[in-house]
Amino acid sequence: MLKFPDNMNVRAIAILLAQRHAETVIDEQFIANLARYARGTEMEILLSVLDNDSMLTENVLASAVQNRSGVGVLRQILRHRRHWPPVSEDLLCEAACNRGSKKLEALLDDRGLDFAMSERVMLKIVGNRFYGAEMLEMLLRRQQAGFIVTPAMLDTAASQARAKHVVELFMNNGGLKIPITEGMMLRISCDDLLCYLLDLEERSQIHPLPITEKFILHAVKTFEPDSLKAIFCSRPMIYVSEDMFVESCRGYVSTLAFLMEQPHSQLPVTSMIEALEKEHGQRPTEILRFLLSEKSFEVDHGIIERFAHNASALELLLQTTPRVPITEQAAIRAASGWGRDALCVLLNERINDVPISEEVMTAVVKSIRSVVNLRRILAHHGPQVPITEKVLVAASTTLEALQLLLQALGPEAPPMITEQVVVIATWADLSALPWLLEKYGSAVPLTERVMVFAAANGLDGLQWLLREWPGNIDLNRIWRAIWKFDRDSSEFSYRRNLPSLAYIHKNAGNHVIQYSKAVDLSEDVFMDALASSAFDENENEYSGLVPLIRICLKQRLPVSEPDRLVKAVMDNCDADLIEAIHKLVEGFELRAELIEGGFGDLLLSRIRENHGISAPGQ
Repeated sequence: MLKFPDNMNVRAIAILLAQRHAETVIDEQFIANLARYARGTEMEILLSVLDNDSMLTENVLASAVQNRSGVGVLRQILRHRRHWPPVSEDLLCEAACNRGSKKLEALLDDRGLDFAMSERVMLKIVGNRFYGAEMLEMLLRRQQAGFIVTPAMLDTAASQARAKHVVELFMNNGGLKIPITEGMMLRISCDDLLCYLLDLEERSQIHPLPITEKFILHAVKTFEPDSLKAIFCSRPMIYVSEDMFVESCRGYVSTLAFLMEQPHSQLPVTSMIEALEKEHGQRPTEILRFLLSEKSFEVDHGIIERFAHNASALELLLQTTPRVPITEQAAIRAASGWGRDALCVLLNERINDVPISEEVMTAVVKSIRSVVNLRRILAHHGPQVPITEKVLVAASTTLEALQLLLQALGPEAPPMITEQVVVIATWADLSALPWLLEKYGSAVPLTERVMVFAAANGLDGLQWLLREWPGNIDLNRIWRAIWKFDRDSSEFSYRRNLPSLAYIHKNAGNHVIQYSKAVDLSEDVFMDALASSAFDENENEYSGLVPLIRICLKQRLPVSEPDRLVKAVMDNCDADLIEAIHKLVEGFELRAELIEGGFGDLLLSRIRENHGISAPGQ
């Protein structure tokens, strides 16, 4: 019971220790666990029953550092450590990453005021995003030895949340003489820190700042215009390069306006347009508006294509040039845009001119607001909309979109309702299969692959098939089809929105077994599963044989002639697959879930015998 106190009521543990401590075996790990979760009262009870401090190791202290109830438990343990050397630098580093400064201060009390802080510990403190400044103030208040500012500490401080406050602490305590590096300047993202350093430079309190070309490129995309003006005031000879204009496209429009007022080279409009294309939201739109007001470029079909994915930019450009041609590529990019509204903007502004091709419709039915957009296009363009197999396949992931397209084709079953359409629709929404069968009946290809996907999707899929189509459904047929299902059996089954092979085998197999355990467990089925076995790195598991064996063992399915089956399977497995099977079956053994002399027991014995593997504990 005392082995896992982190999962128990620590107060109950403390009561047990107080009343039955003579019968309790306490080890270091138990103390460490309690140190992490207990409060002061519970820890005092534990410490009172210890014969000595031999188990109050740094591991215990490290756990106390993680205690969320405050610093009390840590100080209690430190007071009881009478025969231990002072705490290590490693522990100080761990405390430096903690919330607040109190635990670090408790450890420093153990070391004493003359303990010199190393750069390693100081860097951990400075790197503490939210509590670093508080810890530094604590060190200064204590007048702790070793508070020496280094270039690495300044560099680290520059990128923190309270960068200006931390750097100011350093500058007021020995940091003024340290030259600021370009690397530190490139880490600065806070306007107040930049202005503070420029002010120190102006008063000649620090070495000149390295205001390099590289830093200015960083500045034009990072800082507010007023901060940028301060940089240019401190360096009046700065000449605005083409690269600076390009980088400004990632910043404020007022930054670009300011740069254009400075001595500069020719405006690199093409490169700026390319940079703006990669941005999203309102900011690039404002820069485009500014460039249009400066007559820096003209809107043509190529510009529309570049910004069709950005709703606000697209709206600006279309309203600026209402007669610009709309290309197929522009419509596709609008449908594939980052936001929800780019295609809506295009339809609002130019629905008559949108080229309604197969490629455009494929993109439309894949868009975020596919149903809304599809309704508008069907209502406006009617029979001109190309409803091809490719479009139906793309629409299959959204049942309502698929229904709209099929209804537009009329009441007769179109030949485009292929196995691929039914499989994808069934996986995306299980209610798609009942709808298709009720509307089109036998014209729907109710193939083995369709039934496998229905089984993998959930118990409801099998339940509906068995209830509505009892004469067409053979559970053993589905069961056998599951284990034949491999990567080559369905080229469309490994799309981004469809499940992995391992997932199909595992889920479909389990769902079939929940209806009937009278399934085919012949050698042929196991050989099919072996042939479909493949390791999925994303799922970190095998398909095929491993999920089949797991189902057999978990459900205790009766495997006939297990000796012969084990031999047939093991003789054809590679080393990696055997290792995966061994790990699986050994887990059942450790949980005492194997039937003696059964399939799993024989399988495990065969693996150990053939590969010289000992049972756990031997």
